Amino acid sequence: MLRTTTIVILLLMAGPAAAQQQYVLSDSSTLAIHGTSTVNSFECTAVSVTGTGVLKGGSKSRAYVEVQVPDLDCGKRRMNRDLQEALRADEHPLISFNLQYFERVDSLDTVQIVGTLSLAGVSHDISVVLHTERRADGTVRGWGKKHLRMTDFDVEPPTALFGLVKAHDEIDIVFDLKARRR
Repeated sequence: MLRTTTIVILLLMAGPAAAQQQYVLSDSSTLAIHGTSTVNSFECTAVSVTGTGVLKGGSKSRAYVEVQVPDLDCGKRRMNRDLQEALRADEHPLISFNLQYFERVDSLDTVQIVGTLSLAGVSHDISVVLHTERRADGTVRGWGKKHLRMTDFDVEPPTALFGLVKAHDEIDIVFDLKARRR
């Protein structure tokens, strides 16, 4: 579920005209995990997402984003606990994304980013399509959605009521990230 972090980094790649600018994520950035279970749907939001990046273009850009696993809030104490257990938060309290590179897709405002997502002690390279906007005040915005499976990161989908309720493996990370120049 913490694949959320991946999406966060996408924001840092957002400014096509942001050559060699250093950015930091703003507090107004949002990131959520959307999923379903055998009985309902759920949403877990990141209370705080942090990250920095230097946008130089393509493989010369750098970015790092992280989410503290205990900062994911599903709206119910029991669900929060189950999520933290599934993500092995005691051993791996951070979800992080390190950008490797990005490239323009079909327009100046759409990029594909590739980087390493690490969660629950497992790291995988992933790619995400990011829609971007450079604002007049110098901030950049990146938004999108990434479909992932928990088991790809060796995360067993959480269960409750002795297995009667089980989260489905498939989740969506939905994000709207904003960054400002440092």
